[in-house]
Amino acid sequence: PAYNEAATIVDVIHELRATLDDIEILVVSDGSKDATASLAREAGAIVVEVIENRGTGGALQEGFRWGAAHGVQRM
Repeated sequence: PAYNEAATIVDVIHELRATLDDIEILVVSDGSKDATASLAREAGAIVVEVIENRGTGGALQEGFRWGAAHGVQRM
């Protein structure tokens, strides 16, 4: 989950890719009003945008729903 993390989201995605081989990264932009979603997409992440901020728990649930709907085996 990410809320208004435009300043750091690209670095986080790059660090994950450098640390973990061959992974898909899902970012749930939890009502962000900044460029979090677009920057995460540009950095190669899959992005789910939630219109209204739901908090960490709600954003995690949205990510799990997305994963289940797309056949993700491990999260």
